[in-house]
Amino acid sequence: MRPPCADARSPLTGPIAMRSAECGRRRVTLALLAVLLLLHGGCADKKPNFLVVAVSKYDASFSEIEKKAAAWGADSGVNVTLAAPSAPTADLQQRELEALLGRHWDVICIEPLGTAEISPLLENAKDRGSVIIALRGRSIRVADYNIEPFSNEEMGERMMESLSAKMRSKGSYITLAPSFEAKNIVDIEDAAVRLQRRSYNGLSLVDRLVRTDANASTARERVMRDIERYSIKGVLFFTTNDGLGAAGQRTPDGGRLAVVGLGDPAALGKKVEDGEIDSLFYWSRSNLTLAGLELGRVALSGRRFEPREHISLNIEGYETLRNSGGGTWTARDIGALNP
Repeated sequence: MRPPCADARSPLTGPIAMRSAECGRRRVTLALLAVLLLLHGGCADKKPNFLVVAVSKYDASFSEIEKKAAAWGADSGVNVTLAAPSAPTADLQQRELEALLGRHWDVICIEPLGTAEISPLLENAKDRGSVIIALRGRSIRVADYNIEPFSNEEMGERMMESLSAKMRSKGSYITLAPSFEAKNIVDIEDAAVRLQRRSYNGLSLVDRLVRTDANASTARERVMRDIERYSIKGVLFFTTNDGLGAAGQRTPDGGRLAVVGLGDPAALGKKVEDGEIDSLFYWSRSNLTLAGLELGRVALSGRRFEPREHISLNIEGYETLRNSGGGTWTARDIGALNP
């Protein structure tokens, strides 16, 4: 039987001193083990940190995104932080993201408003171990995954079919765009125009991708200018603010302009009810955000996906994500008011 440890303050020598030294080493070892167990237990209990960067705090969908992301985090055992710029511009989103990168994020889920502005920051975060999930961010090459809520080609074709029906397949029209750098919008517009030229020869595109900077006043000015300049009969728009600018305008002969577009139903639904917008297509930004969070959680678990594999999520519109190549997954979240 091992003798009890002697008092370290006693002036011991010989075998007793050796036993005292051994006891001292055991005490240090046990203390170190206790510290390691405490640290390990703390790491095991630590929740992962997810950052969501939305397009704007004043976007009509921001409040819904905030509620759904918080509920998802509580259910999933994840700390979710939601951030967004005051206005939907690339430079403001860049500043917002830059201010947050002093912390480590396990997953960053972002709907990027610019490529050149956002990509270097995301690359830095990825180098530090973050998983990057882009939402409608096909041009963000550094992202581990990108989720598209719908096929741009399908959305563009459905919008053109609706515009042609509202214009009775005849007359001139224009397309509005916030900027030439909005790749998703350019792709949707291109699909719409291709279908028009292929199937609706009675329509004529007279002013294409008219730049508005996603400003409702600018969009209204551009539409009024083209009503006078080209006697247009229809407009295709691709952002909520452009829809607000195009809504309710009339042609020189007093006829109502055919207005079809893509935007937020919370902000534009009343315009559809009042007949100022003929047809509105949309997707759920909050459900897109949930899909990004869920994919981030799965990716963080270490799962790797096969090139042709589909992903099933329990989220409306995102029940099946199809791998469309290059780390991009496409859902079928297309809604419409008065299509």
